Formats: sequence, C-alpha cells, structure tokens
Amino acid sequence: MANYRLKPKNDFIFGRLFGEEESKESLIALLNAILRQEKQEQIVDLTVIENKQLKKIMFDEKTGRLDIRADLASGEQINIEMQVVNQYNMIKRTLFYLTKLFVDSIKVGEPGADGVGSSYFEDGREIGVAKQQ
Repeated sequence: MANYRLKPKNDFIFGRLFGEEESKESLIALLNAILRQEKQEQIVDLTVIENKQLKKIMFDEKTGRLDIRADLASGEQINIEMQVVNQYNMIKRTLFYLTKLFVDSIKVGEPGADGVGSSYFEDGREIGVAKQQ
C-alpha cells in the first residue's frame, strides 16, 4: 500500500486540521502565528463554529460556505478561507463573506431609557490563505 501525503491546501483537509472543536488548539496557534499579536493580546480561547453555512435572508439571495469560522472571546468573528485556484475574485468574495458575517451578528440590545432597543454588531476579520504562483 502506497503512503500518500495529505496536503492542507485541500479544503477538506484544511477544515479538519483547523476548523473543528477537536483541533481548536491548532487553530489558536495558527491565528496567533498569522496575526502576530503582542503576548498579552494573543488568542487563548475561541469557539469553533461548526455550522459554516451562511444564512440566506431572501429566497433568491446568494449564499456561501466558509472554510473555517470562529468567534473570539472579544466577540470578534474570524473567517479563514483557503484559496488554491486564483479565480480573480478574492476581493469581492472577501467583502461578501465579511458582509454576511456582519449581518449574521447583528443583535438587538437592551432597551434604553426611551424603551427603544439599540442594534450592534461585533468586529469581523477575514484571513485568506492563497497558493502563491
């Protein structure tokens, strides 16, 4: 039987290595290496979001599936996309995914003194991992 080396550039392998609750420590290490934050600001915990399917609001709306999605303790949302083939649409895809994350995160706040609730959303960050050509 031949031995095959699995490459993390494959969406499935990438997701298994970094995008599941069981691989949370690997994802934390990857994010800390990519973001290079100061020691006191390093990520120490996060929640891996298992359902990576983006929600549709309208019936005919475009949807998408994120490769890796996580929420940090600060409330910031992280999306990591693996892109092996250059489809010349990374900027548009990045904006689309970030916009969807923002829309999904809008929450109604507690009513103020006037009885009216306030809406807010958390920060989001998109990290693209692309094959260099």
